[in-house]
Amino acid sequence: MMTNAQQLALDLGKPHRNHYLFSDYYLEEGLRREPVWKTAQTDAARLLAFLRDLYAREGGQLEAYSEAQLEEHWIKPLLRELGHVFEPQAAVPGLDRGIKKPDYVFFADEAARQAAAADQRSDEYARHALAVGEVKAWPVNLSKKTAGAAVFDNNNPMFQIDYYLKSTGVPWGIASNGRFWRLVHRDTSYKLDIYFELDLLDALTTTDETRALAVCNYLVVLFGQAAFRPGPGGATRLDDVLRGSQTYARALESDLRDNAYKALEQLIIGFFAPAANKLDPHDPADRDAVYRNSLLLLYRLLFLFYGESRGLLPMRNEEYRDRSLTALARVAARAVDDHKIDAQPPMTRKHWGHLEELFTVINGDNADLNAFLGVPRYNGGLFDPQRHPFLAAQFVGDRHLVRAVDYLARRRKTDPDGRFAGFEPVDYRTLGVRQLGSIYEGLLEYKVSVAAEEMVTVRKGGKETWLPARQRGKAKSIETKQPGELYLATDKGERKATGSYYTPDYIVKYIVEQTL
Repeated sequence: MMTNAQQLALDLGKPHRNHYLFSDYYLEEGLRREPVWKTAQTDAARLLAFLRDLYAREGGQLEAYSEAQLEEHWIKPLLRELGHVFEPQAAVPGLDRGIKKPDYVFFADEAARQAAAADQRSDEYARHALAVGEVKAWPVNLSKKTAGAAVFDNNNPMFQIDYYLKSTGVPWGIASNGRFWRLVHRDTSYKLDIYFELDLLDALTTTDETRALAVCNYLVVLFGQAAFRPGPGGATRLDDVLRGSQTYARALESDLRDNAYKALEQLIIGFFAPAANKLDPHDPADRDAVYRNSLLLLYRLLFLFYGESRGLLPMRNEEYRDRSLTALARVAARAVDDHKIDAQPPMTRKHWGHLEELFTVINGDNADLNAFLGVPRYNGGLFDPQRHPFLAAQFVGDRHLVRAVDYLARRRKTDPDGRFAGFEPVDYRTLGVRQLGSIYEGLLEYKVSVAAEEMVTVRKGGKETWLPARQRGKAKSIETKQPGELYLATDKGERKATGSYYTPDYIVKYIVEQTL
């Protein structure tokens, strides 16, 4: 079993490519714990054997086949093996002149397909359908426009599947070139880069049998006909996976909002801890400077976690990976898990040195090093030491820096009874820049205070509020600060603002469309 620290290592060998459609963590932890995953294992093994046999016969011709030939010898056999009932080249309503028909429209059963045939070219047609599909020849890139005349058939396949989803109104679409199989959803397909993808060639050529079976398990669970068919409540399995991912994202944002507050507090305390910084917590000017620069430092850390999770920073490069924030987070996780956090000196700067080198790389101060590591120069000013001289001159002591990094890297897990069940890594891929910006903005309203007497936080009206311990009454205290200790609070004495929470993109898009 993986330790919590090991879980922070970026998994570069996932059996899928989830490009922001679902939550990675939900796919790998939540979905795999559901009964459907286990029950699909027999079908996945059978599907893998089917694919290997088909590939043995057709593999040598796949790249040479035309689109029509690939459909006949590869696509259709696989769709039937997945249980699909489909109509090729269906005459759906709403297509503009000059736009060809979608390659496939999928149905719940043969009766639905036949019933739909009578409604072709009418708005009733899509009412019978479950999904639409667009396929291309094996060499075609599913994310690029084909060179040639500016016709619909040569457009970006992701644009084409989005067009068909909008025209039919069905929620789910499949795009494939035979090797790569993508799922897209109507609410986000317009972005053209949000999808879930499987590489069948990966399953067919890997020597890792467990990996090959995992690819086929995802293929059965998420691309099989049963995944698109509505259940008793009207929702499909894919709807449930999407909803589960969104629920996870909301819980993740809420937890990260709380952890970012704790991390910010640790950074602030950590700046004051080393005597070498010559900062006085009783000086309002120093407290203000530390607060502002701790916010800046926090946003640097969020940027790095986000960039490393989304491929903006080259985690496949071992040299960068050793210098990454993810590598420092593994060190922090071990210190927390092994209860050695207090063994970290509060006045030393060992781990700050790790950050300083990383900040130098991100700012692009050494072109040769950036080229060696494969890191583009992100010189927008966030990491510029000349624009932020405080962070170039001061540092956060090791003990508090380790705590802050761990707060941002992991979140607490609970069992079904609500009891603490360890930590899990924060899935930054699930969060967008809008959510991270919201978390950051929620921290702008605080100020650093020094406790003149014992202070406690209690919950009042759904908010956590600081007050002197002598005024607590019967309320249960959440946190305590002794005289002379630093704490963060708003002008109203609130410990944490409620802030805003993640709104699904399709709701945002609807509001914007209606407003405009």
